[in-house]
Amino acid sequence: MLMCLCYGISCHEIKKLMENGITTTEDIQRECNAGLGCGCCLDALVSMVESEGSKQDKHSMSSSHATVELNSSLNRCL
Repeated sequence: MLMCLCYGISCHEIKKLMENGITTTEDIQRECNAGLGCGCCLDALVSMVESEGSKQDKHSMSSSHATVELNSSLNRCL
């Protein structure tokens, strides 16, 4: 599905950029111009970056074999 109609950028392309280390909305915009045309897709782009970023954070946390104790006054790795 296309994310940005102005520049023809698909959701898949944005996910690939994020998998390759581009993790901020601004960096994605610099790389492929998504969200820089009419701006209609900008909210969806920001949401996608936040969603995919949190998925990648969870993956890196689980791959390090660490767990985080949430709702503690001091979050710590166990």
